[in-house]
Amino acid sequence: MKERYTMNSEITTNSLAVLKEHVAEQKKLVPLHEELSIIVPSVTAAIPSWSDITVDQVIRDAMEAVRHNPFLSKCNRSSVFAAVVTAAQLGLRPHVEGQAYLVPFKDWKTKEYNAQLIVGYRGYIALAYRSCLVSSIQSHIAYSDDKFDVDLGSNLKITHKPALRASKDRKPDFAYAVATGLSGSTIAAEYMPIEDVDAIGRKHSQCRDAKNNHESCRCPWNQHRDIMRRKTLVRALAKWLPTKPGHTSSPLTAAIEHDDAVIMEQTPTTHRDIKALIAAHTDN
Repeated sequence: MKERYTMNSEITTNSLAVLKEHVAEQKKLVPLHEELSIIVPSVTAAIPSWSDITVDQVIRDAMEAVRHNPFLSKCNRSSVFAAVVTAAQLGLRPHVEGQAYLVPFKDWKTKEYNAQLIVGYRGYIALAYRSCLVSSIQSHIAYSDDKFDVDLGSNLKITHKPALRASKDRKPDFAYAVATGLSGSTIAAEYMPIEDVDAIGRKHSQCRDAKNNHESCRCPWNQHRDIMRRKTLVRALAKWLPTKPGHTSSPLTAAIEHDDAVIMEQTPTTHRDIKALIAAHTDN
């Protein structure tokens, strides 16, 4: 009886420990929602004059992101604040229409979580409309049973006819992006075999750490592979897009430079007041 009682005591102790940890995590979630309000001044200062987003939208979007992704509540607070301010700087709304995402990454050396802003391919397209001479941008995946053809030269053209009845064993074959100018003609196009696109993903994805199990990783390249494939082609297309007069520094270029900083695991540049703000209001 004594042995049985001891085993039950251990189970009860472990259960209480799990419960306490769960309660602690839940408590941690509420302060993050509340603390987001302290970055309102920095978000206000960061939003570009050409953007139509509002401070309330950005803060509300960030709060919704935290509610739907509990891993964000585990992140270093300063990294969450910096990611939200960066979204405002780029004129993008996090987790709205695929413009940008607050993504938690785990540092496998320190075992800590940090949030980073990842620009979505729709965010790239939205920024291109604001600063480039384009009327439309499309990016798609062509599958093995689709008809896909490319004409280079002066009559630049990509033809993609999806199979009307997709086969069960079809596989992605190509990814491509096409930009149409204000005159209605194709002004830029990029395409890549899917294996080349995925090679870029393996090179730049933050789940490339050998300690990280790629299949179970929550990184964008694992959870939203086709979206990241499209984004890769829009990025490649961006360098060919003509900018509008007066746009010496394109917001599209700024978004690409930010993503490159994330890829290189550098700290993205944020509004000049953010460091002082974080130091004054957090102890993380």
